[in-house]
Amino acid sequence: MAEAGSGSVGDPVTDQSASARGNRQIVWVATIAALGLAASWCISLKLWVSTRSYPLTPVVPRLPAIPYPLDYALVGIVLVLLCAVPFVPRRRPVLIAIVTGVALLWMGDQSRWQMWCYQYLVMLIALAAYSWRPDDEAGREAALNSCRIVVAGVYFWSGLQKVNFSFMLYGFPSLMEPMTSVLSPGLARVVNWTGFVVPVAEAGIGVGLLLSRTRRFAAAAALGMHAFLLLLLGPLVSNYNPVVWPWNAAMMGFLVVLFLGFGSVEAQHVMSPRYGRLHVVVVILFWVMPALSLVGLWDSYLSAALYSSNIKVSRIYISDGVRRALPAEVQAYVERAPDGRYVLRPSTWSTREMRAVAYPEYRVFRNIARAVCRHAAAPSDVILEIDGPSRSWLWNPSLLLTTGRRMTVRDSCATL
Repeated sequence: MAEAGSGSVGDPVTDQSASARGNRQIVWVATIAALGLAASWCISLKLWVSTRSYPLTPVVPRLPAIPYPLDYALVGIVLVLLCAVPFVPRRRPVLIAIVTGVALLWMGDQSRWQMWCYQYLVMLIALAAYSWRPDDEAGREAALNSCRIVVAGVYFWSGLQKVNFSFMLYGFPSLMEPMTSVLSPGLARVVNWTGFVVPVAEAGIGVGLLLSRTRRFAAAAALGMHAFLLLLLGPLVSNYNPVVWPWNAAMMGFLVVLFLGFGSVEAQHVMSPRYGRLHVVVVILFWVMPALSLVGLWDSYLSAALYSSNIKVSRIYISDGVRRALPAEVQAYVERAPDGRYVLRPSTWSTREMRAVAYPEYRVFRNIARAVCRHAAAPSDVILEIDGPSRSWLWNPSLLLTTGRRMTVRDSCATL
């Protein structure tokens, strides 16, 4: 797909200029993706190694963990390769090695399937599939359009996932609390009520990025949103979830390079299947498969549901005997519930030890509870509770208007 230039079609000067812009563009996308992933990895280092207390949940049961010190060695090699992407003359072999390393680590633990890593990984796969020959304009455009599909899809589904009253009435006010706490009650209420606009606005950004007439407005709105989130979540205000700080900065870079920079892009054509099978797969992964998360058939974090208040949350209630039998580093994460019971929350355990949010799926939570059950004397010493979105709205649409409609699943060691 050609980019608009100042000369006529077929003008060698114009063609060379467009080709040079495209080559710079793909280098910038690769650089932003690589450095963004490296920064988040450094923040969440414990997530990527095997030597930690938080249980691993391999893709294949009984898949052996990468032992120490090989786990640190593999992570270190991938980090070095990520940091080398902006500088090496031959990027494709480096990108292939990075994708291979990340895939191996993904196989070893589903908690690593964080949304930001999933996005980077798919973009790096698209970039690794490109030949990186300066004259391969078709391949370059296919890779860039696959990356555009990923970015736009993240915005679209992140917005749709927030179309629930739990986000509008609880999740959004909680996110805005550092700001609203210093405002007058009346002004704070006005800010909190804007939560009803956020889902539509965010989904609209995703669609707007794919339409040439609205692309610049959508990109500008997204840039403003990320700048605000960096301020709100950053160290100056709430200092919350630092692993997503580099991702917010990277998204701003993607917006500039993919949708605003280097000439005009006819973005409404980026979904065309003419860019190859890999491009079609990317479209399916980021625009079709997230719809299955609404019926529990696709993972929430692979559907941009972070901060949607529409994910599963778990608690592991344990006896005092189990608490005392746990390793000292795990005991530090045990709390007293309001009813006096001891509770171990995977969300607390994950964010404190690995500085990454817990992966919110039944199979992961059950695997964590099974690890705790190894310290139990009786099945009832460990009770797992998982709260998840109720899917009953499929046959009763009126429940969409019900606040906090969720279901709870309970298991003991006997049923895990």
